[in-house]
Amino acid sequence: MPILSDSPVHRLHVPLSASRWRDYSARDIWILDFLWRWKLATSSTLHAVYCRDSIVGPCTANAFYQVLKRLQRLKHIESCVHPRHNIHYWQLTPKAFKSLQESLGPVKEKGFKSENPWHDLHVTAFQLGSWMSEKIPGVEFITEQQLRRYKLDDLPDWVPNNSINHEFRHDGYPFDVD
Repeated sequence: MPILSDSPVHRLHVPLSASRWRDYSARDIWILDFLWRWKLATSSTLHAVYCRDSIVGPCTANAFYQVLKRLQRLKHIESCVHPRHNIHYWQLTPKAFKSLQESLGPVKEKGFKSENPWHDLHVTAFQLGSWMSEKIPGVEFITEQQLRRYKLDDLPDWVPNNSINHEFRHDGYPFDVD
């Protein structure tokens, strides 16, 4: 399973490191990374995108759900239910964010939770859309979370210069790098 090299959370997976994360699988770290970048996700979204990116072969929805439940027992992620729409989703816990902070590097603003889960569920579904099941070569994403937390100099060169310091912040950018 390739760790997203453009994500700071990939630094957590260092074989034989003294880190408290060394006992976590690449899949665990992938989940934490995804939830930090996108703020929240349903089980189905996490499973679909992981299976798309996985090089270890098929993974069943049930086996993947058991991984989510284990991370929940360890208090790294929590299951939430949107009160008005009865949608179940996962997000990082304060414990996980505190542990992740070192790996994120310098940020201009600390935070990890969604301020509007209903909106963010829609944005994730819209941005990933059919790309959840098929990875399109050369397409990369920068999320609203990354736009909000990092300085412009720390973002890829293709991110528009006007996206950071305005009252209106984009939900992210898909970009064809080819």
